[in-house]
Amino acid sequence: MVLAVSSRVFVGLLLARYPAWLDTVSAYLAEVVGTANTLRPWPRLLHPLLRPFLAPKRRMDAILAKAQKALGPAIREREALKYEQTNLLGFLVQTSDVVDELSIILKLLV
Repeated sequence: MVLAVSSRVFVGLLLARYPAWLDTVSAYLAEVVGTANTLRPWPRLLHPLLRPFLAPKRRMDAILAKAQKALGPAIREREALKYEQTNLLGFLVQTSDVVDELSIILKLLV
């Protein structure tokens, strides 16, 4: 419920109900929180060395690919719109000099 409501602010009403987007966000959050909780007891100096084993790049790349598939058309659609948009996705597209789908998706996820 919280994920759907916050997604409405981030990506708009239609995408906030899109199951692929909701699955992607929840998978990303689970990965990040799980990795952070596992690294917490270790000294900060070891975090960069341990992180690749806890959240392998291929798993994160798969999550980002799924997000790009879900949001790519919406980003291109918002890029063509000329009026001011009322969600974070539209704002990020409007204020970017060069619209890079991956960087916009990473900003939304983080």
